[in-house]
Amino acid sequence: MEVSVMHQIYVCLHSLILGVAMGAIYDVFRIIRVFLGIKYVNKFTEKLSSKKFKFIKNPFRIYNNKEKSKKIAVFITDILYFLVITPIFMIFLYHQNNGIVRWFILFGAILGFLLYYFTLGKLIISVSEYIAFAVKVVFMHIIFFISRPFVPIARFIKTKISKIKASVKNAISRSKEKKKEEKKHIRTLIHFGKT
Repeated sequence: MEVSVMHQIYVCLHSLILGVAMGAIYDVFRIIRVFLGIKYVNKFTEKLSSKKFKFIKNPFRIYNNKEKSKKIAVFITDILYFLVITPIFMIFLYHQNNGIVRWFILFGAILGFLLYYFTLGKLIISVSEYIAFAVKVVFMHIIFFISRPFVPIARFIKTKISKIKASVKNAISRSKEKKKEEKKHIRTLIHFGKT
């Protein structure tokens, strides 16, 4: 079956658009990662990680020690991305080119993805980091001010529980000591009874 040059150009342009759409879908997953605490540090958002707040910790610093969970989040979102993209790409191939994979289709999709990723994608991730930062700061302030009245109650309960724990621990240690003394006393009685 002969395929015209115009049809190939048409399919290549559509694959370029598909690549841009694949980049946009990938940004959805990257934005999810940003809200999970994964930073794509750049010159715009690098200043955010050094901000200090009066009542709360920096939302970006919360996640610094969780490298393993970051890697797991990246792995899971990448798997989900490919589970979403693969059927879309296969449907595109069947619809546009009867399921035949051609180099110009792959080239167009990769080129579209890279064009999106290195232009609009960088801007979107920077903006999403600002938005994620603002949402986390607002949310943490709300939590702080809502929980503030309950802090003295929580401290009171914590001190009572620690006192109860200490008294139980002392009672257990006293009973252990008493049992040791009774065993020692029995041993001395048995020892004196034999002699």
